[in-house]
Amino acid sequence: MFSAYCGVKNGVAVSSGTAALHLAVAAAQISTGDEVLISSLTNIATALAVIHNGAIPVPVDSEPETWNLDLDRLESLITPRSGPSFPSISTVIVDMARLCGIAAKHRLIVIEDCAQSHGATCRRKMTGSFGSDGLF
Repeated sequence: MFSAYCGVKNGVAVSSGTAALHLAVAAAQISTGDEVLISSLTNIATALAVIHNGAIPVPVDSEPETWNLDLDRLESLITPRSGPSFPSISTVIVDMARLCGIAAKHRLIVIEDCAQSHGATCRRKMTGSFGSDGLF
């Protein structure tokens, strides 16, 4: 029912947000040493999910007004070793269309950390429905 509410086809229940983060990074099939772009303003579980899967978390600084992932800085941190990107979703949502456009340009995936955005929308689309995975 929650998947339908978010406008996505499938959903999997896990024991915690940390477990969801870990499984999403594992499912992304990143390689040891790959870099994963994460918001610098996030729970430590985000970075640990990356590290536990053998990758390297690369923090992206936050916008001064929203404290979300600064998309103006994101692209400069993308390297040939970059893997998935984790936007941190909060009460003010990062511009997901722009983030997904940057990811598509560089052939990256977006894993949405939606831990605190149940029912939030961005341009009339539910959080958790933009990236390859939406984690609540």
